[in-house]
Amino acid sequence: MQTAKFISYSRVSATKEGLDGNGMAAQDAAIAAYVEQVGGELVEAFVEVESGTKAANNPELDKALAMCRKDGATLLVAKLDRLARNVAFTSALMESGVDFVVANMPGADKFRLHIEAAVAEEERRRISIRTKGGLQAAKARGVVLGNPAIGTAAAAGRFSNARKADAFAKSMSPLVAGLKSSGMTTLRAIAEGLNQRGIRTRHGKNWRPNSVKQLFHRLERLGTATASEKAA
Repeated sequence: MQTAKFISYSRVSATKEGLDGNGMAAQDAAIAAYVEQVGGELVEAFVEVESGTKAANNPELDKALAMCRKDGATLLVAKLDRLARNVAFTSALMESGVDFVVANMPGADKFRLHIEAAVAEEERRRISIRTKGGLQAAKARGVVLGNPAIGTAAAAGRFSNARKADAFAKSMSPLVAGLKSSGMTTLRAIAEGLNQRGIRTRHGKNWRPNSVKQLFHRLERLGTATASEKAA
């Protein structure tokens, strides 16, 4: 029996999930669990960092769909709203000729998916209305919008993201050391070894020589790199 091939697509918000990584981790877990459950193979992973309202401009999704057509793979997403909270967009995808499956609704037919997309779109509309109403009410109370503290919050978010990247790099150190001790000494060999074991980068993508090199640079900066890693 031929192993089912999947190409995953994940999307995180540039304003929140894309900074702290929590949304990405949840999607990775759902995707990995589904692939394992059906005994499939995850060929490639694409990650979009932007707002769900920009359904017309999703370059990573376009790449994922193109690869699905080329390899005869199925597009896999963790939740339907990770594609877009837009009925028209979801409908167009259904007619694109690319099979896709939603990890948390594996048995859903097109009718069910249409309903879920409509619910997600309505949720987005209501959130937008509540947000605009809240801003107008705040302005009426004399609150100055565009608070400079936003810049401070963004800086704090970047600092938090850097700390999590450091923690991820440290967690990868023993895995890389094990691969090197088994004879995988080049950047390409290490990347292939990690991919073969189903280990993804912090952003849920396949490892490449350059991403392994960046990992080594971070470990060196943290003072945890071995002599051979520094040499790499």
